[in-house]
Amino acid sequence: MMASILVVESDRNDLDGILTILNEVMPEHSARAAGSLSEMMTLLGQHPDLLITSDVLIDGTLELIMTALNELSPHTKTIITSRDTSAPAHAHGLCLGAVDFLHKPLHSNMIKRSVSHAIQLKRLEDRNRILLSELARQQGNLKPQIPPDSGGGDLFFDMKDAMERLVIAMAAAIEIRDPWTSGHQKRVADLAEAIGRLMTLPDQTCRTIYLSGLVHDLGKLKVPAEILSYPGRLGQDEMNIIKRHPDIAFQILNEIQLPWPLSDIALQHHERLDGSGYPKGLPQGNILLESKIVAVADVVEAMASHRPYRPALGISAALEEVTSKKSILFDPDVVQACVALFREKGWKW
Repeated sequence: MMASILVVESDRNDLDGILTILNEVMPEHSARAAGSLSEMMTLLGQHPDLLITSDVLIDGTLELIMTALNELSPHTKTIITSRDTSAPAHAHGLCLGAVDFLHKPLHSNMIKRSVSHAIQLKRLEDRNRILLSELARQQGNLKPQIPPDSGGGDLFFDMKDAMERLVIAMAAAIEIRDPWTSGHQKRVADLAEAIGRLMTLPDQTCRTIYLSGLVHDLGKLKVPAEILSYPGRLGQDEMNIIKRHPDIAFQILNEIQLPWPLSDIALQHHERLDGSGYPKGLPQGNILLESKIVAVADVVEAMASHRPYRPALGISAALEEVTSKKSILFDPDVVQACVALFREKGWKW
């Protein structure tokens, strides 16, 4: 499906370079150009799917660019290009709402990867809005016609099934964004649900845990791809960008009226019992049990699997890590259930 792209760049050489790359590697999409903020504002009235803009224009700063975008075409996705390679510049662009931040000079693989992700994200969000609108319409029709304890269960479960499909679609978007950890969300979801069942939690709670595992890293949609795939130790500025992902996940999920507390679980999955976690530094008593379960599953899966910056450490090392930190960072009952799954029940992904 063709997407409409607006490229905004005051430097004529950069503008021509981006258009040439788009025409060569993504000819199925339609690209238009603007050389200034004023030209951009005129063309935004056509609501393009994607805006590729320099962080500095001859007549506008990045703040003015993003303000104009939010007012004139709020559903348009944005990729920022810049000669500033610093992490604070990255963070600033992402805080203003961009989905990616690319360093100049640009090359074809970089643009193709970033544009493909942004367009897929745009289509996912468009599909989600349509689905949510339909769910709201059905809920509106349901309320005056069907008492809470009467029939009408089929419609309720149809709506709930549609919401589950929405969650699964969002999980797929994370996979597209971070292919280097492909399958991580699903494996965390499977392990977290199994832990919950071994702890004899109710079926609905276990289903909630599974769905939260699928989207616990949803906030990484707004972490630059080069940070997610960096093959070495990240600096503090880059880590601060990574640490924003639980908050971003909360913001995305909180806008959807889901029948499960997925936003709160995602927000808290990096919290730790001793208050050393993020983003809030919550103490043990303020962390949801579901989040404690996802936290252990997340650490075990991450350590047991390959990452861009290290080889897989294996399940034994992962279990030793969470066991050594139980009652300090991780809930002891959750750790006990996780260890029992692997060592006593022979559980495998």
